[in-house]
Amino acid sequence: MRPTPLALETPLPGADRAITSAFYLDVAGCVDAVQGWVDFAVLASGAGGGGDAQAVQEQVKAMLDLTRCLRSLSSVTYADGETMVTHGRMIVRDLSE
Repeated sequence: MRPTPLALETPLPGADRAITSAFYLDVAGCVDAVQGWVDFAVLASGAGGGGDAQAVQEQVKAMLDLTRCLRSLSSVTYADGETMVTHGRMIVRDLSE
């Protein structure tokens, strides 16, 4: 295994010093990863049958699109003298048309 720098949409806040812990979650990427399974679950459930299935699918798609607005969450914790400091970042983007 060779060392590889972490490639993120934005750098972790405070990561320019020795860190105690770090956290990063690509929320939009997780939604993309599960969308196929969610679509399958809606279809498999029957969603009430008839025209209800399509209405439910449209609502689920809208909710997943809205969830993708929360792009990522990250935090970094480091020692500043005898104090532990944690910085966090939440990236939210407007819903694209």
